[in-house]
Amino acid sequence: MLIKALCDYSAAANLCGDIEAYYKQAIDFEILLALDGTVTAIQDLRKPIEGTKRYITPELLLPEQRGNTTVIYSYLIEHRREYIFGLEREKGKNSFKTIPGKAGKKSKHDTFCERNLPFFEEIDSDICKAYCNFIRTWNPDLQTENEILLQMGANFDNARFCFGLDGSPEIMLHEDPRVKENYQALLLEEQKEKQATQQTGFCSILGERLPICEMHDKLKGIGSQAKLVSFGKDQTDRNAFYSYGKSLGYNCNISEKAMKQYTAALNFLLADNGHHKNFGDMVVVYFAMKQNDAAECDAFSLLFGDFASDQKETVDQETEKDLNQVYNYAKTGVLKDLSGMDPDSIFYVAGLTANSSRICTKFVVRNRFGVILEHVAAHQKDIRILEKQKPVSMYWIQKQLVSPKSKDAKVPPPLIAGLFASILNGTRYPDALLATVIARVKTDTDETQQKKVNHIRAGLIKGCLNRKAKKEEITMSLNLDNTNQAYLCGRLFAVLEKIQQDASGGNLNRTIKDSYFSSACSKPATVFPKLIQLSQHHLKKIKAKEKYVVFYQNLCGDIIDQLEDAFPSTLSLDEQGKFIIGYYQQNKALYAKKEKQQETATDDSVAE
Repeated sequence: MLIKALCDYSAAANLCGDIEAYYKQAIDFEILLALDGTVTAIQDLRKPIEGTKRYITPELLLPEQRGNTTVIYSYLIEHRREYIFGLEREKGKNSFKTIPGKAGKKSKHDTFCERNLPFFEEIDSDICKAYCNFIRTWNPDLQTENEILLQMGANFDNARFCFGLDGSPEIMLHEDPRVKENYQALLLEEQKEKQATQQTGFCSILGERLPICEMHDKLKGIGSQAKLVSFGKDQTDRNAFYSYGKSLGYNCNISEKAMKQYTAALNFLLADNGHHKNFGDMVVVYFAMKQNDAAECDAFSLLFGDFASDQKETVDQETEKDLNQVYNYAKTGVLKDLSGMDPDSIFYVAGLTANSSRICTKFVVRNRFGVILEHVAAHQKDIRILEKQKPVSMYWIQKQLVSPKSKDAKVPPPLIAGLFASILNGTRYPDALLATVIARVKTDTDETQQKKVNHIRAGLIKGCLNRKAKKEEITMSLNLDNTNQAYLCGRLFAVLEKIQQDASGGNLNRTIKDSYFSSACSKPATVFPKLIQLSQHHLKKIKAKEKYVVFYQNLCGDIIDQLEDAFPSTLSLDEQGKFIIGYYQQNKALYAKKEKQQETATDDSVAE
């Protein structure tokens, strides 16, 4: 499904280019050449984004890249700095050193010269003459202190180049009509040679009889240039990749044309920030099946992007306005201020991870864009546990699934993939999500920037339990009618903790939550008798009015009366979740009551 969708998207957006075997390549700088091949200047093609340190990099149509970039191989109209100049910056210095060949092999620059010079020598144009003269005269050993390159500084390290003519920068090498004509002739010749040995077959993707692709191209932007479709190179019948007399790509019958289309589409999605987001080790790509999908992708990116400003749990006003517009549509089905967005367009979302050689598809979701928006809005509603709670980004969800003390901890891709799939499909959350959140609550301690039981974790538990039960078992606020034993135990623990806090005046280094929360959450019967006994001593220490002591005694009594005979000996995972929710909601209610009482006392004193 994904490969076919990528092929259709590539064809609709013309990502393979109008010219066969051309591809889109992001280019940062233009090398301006004099007719004698001298580098006169390097022009920055990037356009800065106002108010940021980022740039918009133009994409140019260049001759096709080879799939295997692990070997030294130069492209026609080379764009890589190490091939063009044969130089690299020395670490920590604004100076260059040459890049020699390895193990007696030719250097990348020598390969570039041998590949490009014979082709361009036959073309009679000023830009081609300048290019050939550059190849003949450029000596990396003599250019280690080239002033023009030194002026680039750190920009040189990741720069990609094209070539233009000095005095006429609009005349670019890749746009020369004679270059295109000769390149097409070269392709035709190579195609004839290839067809002599290449097998044809019925393409399983496009449904046409076409030349079958033996080895698929690598992708840029995920992993170490891994492949979506990969086969072993050994063609012997004793190899695991040899099946029914077929080897390499003939095992799956994907045509060269389909391969070029889906790789062009994926490379485009992975290069464009508006079509992908990184979530730990997983990359999520998304696109709408239409010629211009910017509106849909912008809205989706807004929903799942790190919209919390500066990675703080706040949302700026403009972003919040845009979010509200999207959620308003999801709730009402009425489009407002969302120009260009088609809710009926087919929208794809895919989660990808990669190792050194292969890309793994973690999930693929296909649906009408409007339906996906509705599912995302439902997700935010299901994890909402505060009256005025703002949307929770995936950044903050991931943050709650790892230890706050760990700087490098990442959420496992299967968990993130399962969470994404459940959100986008409107299905129950993965069991691993509930288990992970509960583990973090029981293991973590209260930190300056993050409480072990906070509204995000409590909201995730609420969503997991309700979707699993297919009904609203857990309400958003404290439910006094909920007689679930685990929920009541959580409420009781919150009351006992508050009694201890009031008895000490809030000056405790370690509370019962720090010492007993995990045990109480798992095995209430072993902990609560001791906690209730301790609470009697704490009540005697409360120096406030007698009505507070009575209030706590009555509240504890009401909760205990609803418990069946005795405290539960053990709690299942779901029950532990209900315990945490009960604790969180009762804790919120207690502190809200205290704040209201303080406000009343202030009002009375003012009146006096």
